[in-house]
Amino acid sequence: MAGFPAESTGPLPDSRPCSRAGIALALLVLLAQVAGVQAALVERDWQAPADAALTYDTDTGLEWLDLTASADQSYNEVAAQLSTGGSFESFAFASEQQVEGLFKSADLQELPLGHSDDGPRIEALLAFWSVLWDLGSGERSEFLTANTDGLPAGQHWSGRLVWTETGDTGVTAKISIRDDDYKHSIIGSALVRPAATMAVNGDVNGDGATDVGDLMIIINVVAGRSVASGIEPGYADYYPPGAPDGIIDLSDLVLMFDAVL
Repeated sequence: MAGFPAESTGPLPDSRPCSRAGIALALLVLLAQVAGVQAALVERDWQAPADAALTYDTDTGLEWLDLTASADQSYNEVAAQLSTGGSFESFAFASEQQVEGLFKSADLQELPLGHSDDGPRIEALLAFWSVLWDLGSGERSEFLTANTDGLPAGQHWSGRLVWTETGDTGVTAKISIRDDDYKHSIIGSALVRPAATMAVNGDVNGDGATDVGDLMIIINVVAGRSVASGIEPGYADYYPPGAPDGIIDLSDLVLMFDAVL
């Protein structure tokens, strides 16, 4: 199948389908543009139904394991479980750049602790990635990342997410150097892997169901607010029926709208 274009194509040709759903769909597109719908992060299950232990980033096609799964384990302890048969098989320590990509998908920029900017978005990312320390008036988590900066053997960087009601807020992918044997209950590991493909037609966010959440993602693509590169291949390419053309545009969205609603 041909790859998806980075953005939606031009106006809908006269030969492509249009129905009453198209009118409702146009309203949805308008609402998505006005409300600034963001659908980049999606919860997925890891080891059991409804455990919601994974965060799927539709922009990068990566899955992030909740920090609670590796909290209070040192870098060395986690690394020993990454191989085949280990508790964290198929995962790897995320690089600083990958963590920054996750921040970007959450509409975050790095901020040193003490800033009040982006508090609600940091809180939202913590809700996905998990809170390791309830501050009473806020929340905090730290995480270990891969060594990509040539630190001496036995050391790795940690990053931090902090949100408080008083505005003492910050988010960074690289804040402190930790020894490989250091561990703490408020520090987990940033573990990431390529997302698994979910073979459900229309399940563009890969959560095992085809619903309004998938529809919102494709609305953003067609409206030019997002790109299609991170979407599960083919799962929104409805048109023409039985012979998808490798393009995601309004025609596919009309058919998806009818299928979901």
